Amino acid sequence: MAKQGAVNTDFAKGGQFRLFPQFDPTAVPQYFGCAQMDGAEQSLGDPTIEMCPSSTTPNTWDIVDSTPTAPELGSANIAQKMDLYLRDKWWDIKRQACEFPLYLTMGKCNKPDNFDSWESMIVISGARLTSFGLDGTLNPSTGGDNATISLTLPISFKEWYPIRPISFQEYGDATVLADILDGLYYDVVNCGTCDVPSDGTKRLYFLAQANSGSPGLSSQVIRTINGGSTWAAIDIPVLGGTSANRLLAMGGRLMVLSQNLGGYAWSDFTDVDAGTVNWTAVTSGFVAGKAPRAGYVGSSFEAFIAAAGGYVYFVGNAGDAPTRTLTDGSLSTQNLNDIHGVARTIVAVGDSNVVLRSYNNGDSFSLVVGPAVGVNLTCVWVKDRNFYIVGTGNGKVFRTTDGGVTWTQLSVPQFSVINDIRFYDDFIGYMSVEVSGGARVYRTTNGGVTWDYQTRIKGLPTAQRINVVVPNPFDPNVLAIGGRKTIGGDGLIAVAR
Repeated sequence: MAKQGAVNTDFAKGGQFRLFPQFDPTAVPQYFGCAQMDGAEQSLGDPTIEMCPSSTTPNTWDIVDSTPTAPELGSANIAQKMDLYLRDKWWDIKRQACEFPLYLTMGKCNKPDNFDSWESMIVISGARLTSFGLDGTLNPSTGGDNATISLTLPISFKEWYPIRPISFQEYGDATVLADILDGLYYDVVNCGTCDVPSDGTKRLYFLAQANSGSPGLSSQVIRTINGGSTWAAIDIPVLGGTSANRLLAMGGRLMVLSQNLGGYAWSDFTDVDAGTVNWTAVTSGFVAGKAPRAGYVGSSFEAFIAAAGGYVYFVGNAGDAPTRTLTDGSLSTQNLNDIHGVARTIVAVGDSNVVLRSYNNGDSFSLVVGPAVGVNLTCVWVKDRNFYIVGTGNGKVFRTTDGGVTWTQLSVPQFSVINDIRFYDDFIGYMSVEVSGGARVYRTTNGGVTWDYQTRIKGLPTAQRINVVVPNPFDPNVLAIGGRKTIGGDGLIAVAR
C-alpha cells in the first residue's frame, strides 16, 4: 500500500480475478480458467422527478421532489473458449435454464484455481443465461478466418456484493455480566431523512442469561442503538428472576421466549431503546410443560414457536396468545431446540434426532427421519423446500437436498457441539462451534459446501462458548456473536466487520 498522500498503486487488476460458477449447490464452485467476464453493471434505478414552474424565471421549471425507483437486473458478458468435443457445461445450463451463482475470487498471492484461496471476492447471485452464441467463423473459406471459437454467454443477475476478510472487536465488557444466549439486529438503512442516518448495523440486541451473582435478577436485554459506541442493559422483571431462551423481532415489538415463564414477554422496541422497563407476559394459550424454546418469524403477522414436548405454536401478533397449536406432541414428545423456514416450508429440530417439517406454512407437520440416530439436533437453517443444514449436539453438520429423505454429513473438522448456524443469504453463512474446550466461528461463502474459520476471520476473542451468530441483514461482512468467556464467567459480545 502506498503512503498517505501518494498515488495508490494497490489497485485490483483483471488478471487477479478468477471465475467460479456453482451449478451444483452441493459441490464446490468450479474453476473456469478459459472464461472471461466483462461489462458487468446494474442500474440502481433513475429517480422519477416532479417539477413545478419556476416562481422566479419564465420558461423554467424547478425540481421539487424525486421518487426512487426499483433497481434493474444486472448484466454481464461471459466468453468461454469452446471445447473441441463440446463438453462445455454451458450447453447443459442453456438447456436447463436454471439460476446459478457466480463467484469472482481475487488476490495477488492466492492460488488462482483454488476456490478457498481468495483474498477478496465478488458474489453474483441469481445469474441466468439470457443468450447463447458462438463467436468466430465456422468452416472458414480462407485461412485468415481460422481462429478459436468462443461461446458468448450474456447473463442477467439479481444482486452482487463484495466479501472481505473480517476482524472481531469485543464490545460491552462492563455491561455483559452473564452468558449471552441469543441476539438479533433490528435496524433499517436510511439516509437521515426520517431518523439518525444508519447503514443498518446500528441497532443490535442480545439476550443475557439470569446472573447467578445477582439473585432475583432475570434475563436482561443488552442493546446498542449506535453501532456499539454505548451499551445498556434492561431488566425483564416479568420473568420472575429466571432465564429466558430466545429473542424474536415481530411487528415493532421485541419478544423474549422463555420456557421458565411458560410463554413469552414482549415490549415495544421504542421502550427498549429508551431503557423503559415496560414488559408484558403472555402465558395463556401455552400448554403447561410445553413452553417456548425457540422461534422463527415468517412475517410481521406470523411467528412459529418451537417448544418443549414436541409442540409448535402459531402467534399472529406480538402480544397475543397463540391462535393455533400446530403440533401437539403426537408426532414426537422430544424437546425442540430450533426452528427455521422459508416461504411455506417450516422445519423444527430437537432432541433425539427429531425433525418436524411442514410444506404448508405450518397447517400440518410430518415427522422426518433425522440424520443422527439418538443424537440431539441443536440448530437448523432452511434454504428452500428441500435443502436444510442441521447441526448436532455431538459436533457434526448434515445437509439434505430432498427434504430429509437422505442426509449427507458435511466434510468439516470434528467438533464437540454445533451451537448455531445462520445465513445472510443462500451463499454466505456462519456457524459457531465448540472444540477442544474453546469456541470458533466458521464462515461459508458457497452455501455450506466448505467452511473456513481462521484464514479470513481474525480477532475472535477467547471464549469458552459462542451460543449465537447474528449476520447483519444488510451487510454480509458484518457479524455479531454472543456467548461466554469462561465457565461461570462473564458473557461475551463481539462484532466482526
